[in-house]
Amino acid sequence: MTIEVADRRRRRGGVLLVLILAVIAAWLVYLWLDGIGGGADVDADAPTSTTVATQPSTTTTTVAPMTTTTTVAATTTTTAPPETELDAAIAEIRSMEIERFGTRFGEPDRFAALFATPGEPALGLSRIDNGNVLLLARLAAQGDLDRLGASCRDSFVGECGSAFEANAETDASWLDGVLASFGELGDVRVLGIGVVGGEYTLLGQVASEGAKERIGSAVAGAIAPDLTLVNDLEVVDEGVITDATERGLEDLDLAGITFESGSADITAEGQAILDEAVSVLTNAIGVTVEVGGHTDSAGGAASNQRLSQARAEAVVAYLADGGVDETILTAVGYGEQQPIADNATPEGREQNRRIEFTVSAK
Repeated sequence: MTIEVADRRRRRGGVLLVLILAVIAAWLVYLWLDGIGGGADVDADAPTSTTVATQPSTTTTTVAPMTTTTTVAATTTTTAPPETELDAAIAEIRSMEIERFGTRFGEPDRFAALFATPGEPALGLSRIDNGNVLLLARLAAQGDLDRLGASCRDSFVGECGSAFEANAETDASWLDGVLASFGELGDVRVLGIGVVGGEYTLLGQVASEGAKERIGSAVAGAIAPDLTLVNDLEVVDEGVITDATERGLEDLDLAGITFESGSADITAEGQAILDEAVSVLTNAIGVTVEVGGHTDSAGGAASNQRLSQARAEAVVAYLADGGVDETILTAVGYGEQQPIADNATPEGREQNRRIEFTVSAK
């Protein structure tokens, strides 16, 4: 009996212990689940907080400066200077061009005076390397400048560069007449037209008195009849002009201008020499050049005459194709009439088959 009671007490105690442990376990499970829920809330918010924190560093500090601040600032300060600075830069360039023209003329101050009167039209023309022409102008409108450039390209061998200024206050009604006279300016090395002391003044260098009178008359006829033109063109010594061209040609190996046997076809060696002659003759101003063809005495005189003429014409055509003003070139065939060596020897005949250049002042 005593044993049964003790057993019952032990069983009740065990059940009670199990119940207590179950309650504790349930409480712990609750706390654990609640901790997970709270942790999940914190974790879910954490990425949002992290994203918000990191995104500004990507978009604001990295992307924005590169695409907005840096680029726009560079464009504004570097490529778009204030208008006053741009005007000053352009004025400086024009001043340098005027000085360049004046230096070629030999009297920079006199040439600069042509462009010194605000609102008055002015025009400068200069023959530069390889027959090219540089224009400097202050005219009334862009259309005037365009016509000036087009007329230059039509009237001269080589390219036409320009430094132009359009000024709406400028009266350049005489421009059409000047453009019409461009064909008379072939003898000009440097030329300037402008208003000095209330009078239109013509400055420049030409090759002869005839050229001075011809160009002066052409320009005077272009401006208004009630305006006076002061013709201060300078005649450069004709000997100086011809000597410079002659020296340039003499430096060439003219004996190297050869042809295929019995024809007017220029050899490759001959073309190479003529290419050098092009460089000399495109700079020639105020001269004419006779291209003389000569043969040896082999064959008949009549056929040699025809062959020499054909060869001289072939040389003229080659020079003109290279950029030399064809109007200063003349082809003359002399046949066998002017030998410089004995036709009885092969060496002499080779010397007699030749091309000669004769330079004269216009």
